[in-house]
Amino acid sequence: MFQAVLLRDAEHVARLVAMGFNPSEKTQFGDTPLCAAVRSGLAVNLERDGYRVSTAASGDEALACLAREGADLVLTDMVMDGVDGLELIRRVTARMPDLPIVVLTGHGTPANAVEAMRNGAADYILKPARPEEIAHRIRLVLDARDLRRRLVRERTRAQAQRHERDRHAVRRERRAAIAGFAAGLSADLHAILSSPLPAALSPLRELAERVAALHTASAPPTAPWDLNRAVERYLESERYAALRDRHPGTRIEKRLGNPLPPATGCPVSGAEFLARLIELAVRVSNEPSVLLCTRVERIAARAEDERHYTVFGAQFGASVEPEDADRIFEPYYAERTLGWRTVSGFELAHLDAFAERCGGFAEARSLSDGRRLELALFLPVAAGEAAAEPALRARGGEHILVVDDGEAPRNEARRMLEQLGYTVSVAESGQAALAWAEERARKGEPPADLMVIDLVLGDALDGVDTFRRARAANPRQKALLVGGFVETARVTEALDEGVARYLRKPLASDELGRAVREALDQPG
Repeated sequence: MFQAVLLRDAEHVARLVAMGFNPSEKTQFGDTPLCAAVRSGLAVNLERDGYRVSTAASGDEALACLAREGADLVLTDMVMDGVDGLELIRRVTARMPDLPIVVLTGHGTPANAVEAMRNGAADYILKPARPEEIAHRIRLVLDARDLRRRLVRERTRAQAQRHERDRHAVRRERRAAIAGFAAGLSADLHAILSSPLPAALSPLRELAERVAALHTASAPPTAPWDLNRAVERYLESERYAALRDRHPGTRIEKRLGNPLPPATGCPVSGAEFLARLIELAVRVSNEPSVLLCTRVERIAARAEDERHYTVFGAQFGASVEPEDADRIFEPYYAERTLGWRTVSGFELAHLDAFAERCGGFAEARSLSDGRRLELALFLPVAAGEAAAEPALRARGGEHILVVDDGEAPRNEARRMLEQLGYTVSVAESGQAALAWAEERARKGEPPADLMVIDLVLGDALDGVDTFRRARAANPRQKALLVGGFVETARVTEALDEGVARYLRKPLASDELGRAVREALDQPG
């Protein structure tokens, strides 16, 4: 019979090796002892090199196995009945173009070697070949594939960061132009209003004051500002009670970061702007739920300059496209373009102006495929506060599973967490993470106290799918998501389903430590 070997190892899950044999090596009675011995011998040698190995008996069986459980590499002969090696290469490449294929054959010619490589094979090995050579060539192919994947991820991440920086630059320029317009218009209006006017023109004076508020020559005095406490105080106030009476069908929910470093802000006037933002969200929301959240985000203003911001956001139901979200803080845009009739023309612009005067900015993010919106104030973390945060070290034998298909970020996360005193295990894919959890359950060992999962993984399961399956097996499973992109609808789904927080790569030790400690301290 024609044979195949499936191999897997601890570093690269689900390695598939499909190996066929010359028809002269089989008999009419099927698989011969020689074939079985060669197949098992190859499997044993590969397992000795750190792989996990399974087998298939033909190209057809190899295809069925690929469809059933996936793989990371195919090692195939050229001469096989049914689906021969060349046809197997064509079919695998058509379905899974990123899956590397290595040919191992005793019937090699320059012509079929060229044909195999042209159809997608990554390497071509002639029999007889020493086991060490086969393992070495396989490792070279897998390392080349991993390098390509890392380059693609880094390029994608760099493009996303470049886009984010460009977007911030355009927004700053646009808002600077608006501020200049506001300053000029304010001066003209005050000149007109400098002489006595009938009472009927008092609205014009009010408009002049609103325009003037968009352009303040000097920034307000700033001080460390506890955003969590500011939210709690508002929710305990008579002002909030009155809002609840006006909108009895609205439900306010909280997701407050803890610990949360103080923001650089103006606690006196800031409380008013925070209240305005919450009330605006309640008025505009087309859903009963409004979520108030605080967190820390690291944002690159320039390629070489990254800053930490303490963020207050209000998330609510609003159908807003991403291109509209970028313009929400322009005067009158939301009122006239989005139809937010309960919002005054300058209300959102004032929020943005306040954040900029504190050294930060305001941002609108379209969430859940454009069905929800977050309006957020980004305020710089107060100077010197990062070092004053509570201890982030492990408290006992807490066990964390890091899931990342990149060896470097996986090992870096392990290093940072072990320095904080945690017990750390790692998995290179979602499937490996689930297998790790299943093995511990089988042995009666406790699950990971927390999973730190990369959003983009190199197999069939991404970070969100991995979390969902882990939660299905263990409903109390806690998790963090990490990734190189801004928060997406996919991430929002995961947060709604129980992921504690989403962190942007590259991770800093203090940021990761805070997020891990916060997630572990949350009730199960």
